[in-house]
Amino acid sequence: KLSGFHRLRNSKSSRALSLHVYAKPIEQSLTYDESVGKLVDKKLKYDTFKNVVPSQVMY
Repeated sequence: KLSGFHRLRNSKSSRALSLHVYAKPIEQSLTYDESVGKLVDKKLKYDTFKNVVPSQVMY
């Protein structure tokens, strides 16, 4: 079930940053690919925080 999606775009010529924060490890997500005009599965990656990798965190 799709709950909706959104587009992020920087209307300025300067740099921009978008920070998305999610709970629990999420292995994949549907992402809209404009080049093919449809949603595609995307495998997600995680960075460490305070030298703890997601597999070491208890949920």
